[in-house]
Amino acid sequence: MEQTKKRISSICYAAGNSGGHIIPCLTLAARLKQEQPQISVIFFSSNSSIDQTILKGNDLVDQHVPLALSHKRSLLRLPLICMHLLWATLKSFYLLRRYKPSRIISTGGIVTAPVSIAGFLLRIPIDLYELNAVPGKAIRALAPLASKIYVCFSSTKKYFPKKECVVPQYPVRFDQKIIPSALPDQFSPDRLTIFVQGGSQGSQIINRHIKQLVETYPEIRTTIQLIHQTGSDTSVDWNTFYEERKIPAHVFSYDHEMAPYYQHADLIICRSGAGALFEALFFQAPCITIPLETKHNTHQLDNAQAMVAEHPKLFTMIRQDENVVDKLYEAIKKVRS
Repeated sequence: MEQTKKRISSICYAAGNSGGHIIPCLTLAARLKQEQPQISVIFFSSNSSIDQTILKGNDLVDQHVPLALSHKRSLLRLPLICMHLLWATLKSFYLLRRYKPSRIISTGGIVTAPVSIAGFLLRIPIDLYELNAVPGKAIRALAPLASKIYVCFSSTKKYFPKKECVVPQYPVRFDQKIIPSALPDQFSPDRLTIFVQGGSQGSQIINRHIKQLVETYPEIRTTIQLIHQTGSDTSVDWNTFYEERKIPAHVFSYDHEMAPYYQHADLIICRSGAGALFEALFFQAPCITIPLETKHNTHQLDNAQAMVAEHPKLFTMIRQDENVVDKLYEAIKKVRS
């Protein structure tokens, strides 16, 4: 994914309030830093705790600028939201004028709005990356200000009929030089290795489905082994759960080094965030994806449907209101055969 070839002094990146926005943005910054180590990276984010955690002490970022933005939206809070946006835009304008970046690159989130508006007023070129199949509100509203729009699903181009869209590879955090690693000692090459991503809050229902699967279909216990990201879920002692059922398992809550888990996976079970789907695609592993669906947000369903349409041999979607456990069992049997 080319950003620029000429020598430049600084680039501004903007993303916030979600690891799904920030991590791809950092990946883009890392790639440019590899090509031009002298580049200065200015990173605008929200001041939320997740943004501070991800960006604090990150060696890629030379200047981190957290913007105070309201994330709780209601009519009663509308005046406060507008004040926060106005102040964030003024702060962005001042800092962009001071640092004079040659380009603004954003992967979405509300922080995109004040930075892009300020950048547009200062005539700084703006690259917007829409990572999901259906564009978010911020990217869609700011598209007229963009110099270029990158979309990761081919089907997303239809939402920007008046703009030239580039369809690059999703900025996954891995590269082709990953060194193969050995299986965990307790694992057998004769079993099916399943990588379960139940780490985030919205994914913990996947943990419950896996527990029900093992309890409902005891015959699979002799044929599978699990790499299980459980997140902060302490409702089950997962190590004991697997030991009592004689299922080899590697259980962890979070790990920065995820590549070995993907490498060993014969099957991935995950939600349908764009990052999770494109990482599974990067490793060409069969994937069962269960999109998170809420009353006000169906972007994961859109992602899952788009990915299944583009890569039907690799991806299977199970809706969360379907008989998930039975469908997981049938899908696992299909992969084993």
